[in-house]
Amino acid sequence: MSNVNYCYLLTSLKPTCKYHTYIGYTTGPPRRLRQHNGELQHGARRTSAKRPWEMVLVVEGFPTNLTALRFEWAWQNPHRSNVLKHIRLTRAGGKRKLKEKIMYLHEMLNVNPWRRLPLTVHWLTSEYDAFKSACKEVPSHMVVKVSRLQDLGSR
Repeated sequence: MSNVNYCYLLTSLKPTCKYHTYIGYTTGPPRRLRQHNGELQHGARRTSAKRPWEMVLVVEGFPTNLTALRFEWAWQNPHRSNVLKHIRLTRAGGKRKLKEKIMYLHEMLNVNPWRRLPLTVHWLTSEYDAFKSACKEVPSHMVVKVSRLQDLGSR
């Protein structure tokens, strides 16, 4: 059986780092969040200073890990991605930074090569629902739903 590939968005819950974000790739979102939060070994070193983290959303349905990794890179680097060159990018801080990452995601889901994929966006918290209102709708064949982290991937 092949692994399911996910890209995810984290936000820091540390009071001095509120709304700082991290975008990553994994085959097991629950395990990966535990790594980021230092509960398991081999977490991302870049996120250790801003613990604890909350997983805001997960995108699932990439046919290969290479497709997911390319999506991750474009989401992390929208200002360098040729796919997103049509978007007017700003370098926001605070709450706007998280909102912009969510907006970039919705833009990415509406452009090639990703708009034709059967992707599912799993929102893991309703705290950021207001951020979605300013975003483009996802293509009609994609699924957007509220999910529980423990129901996604391996532990």
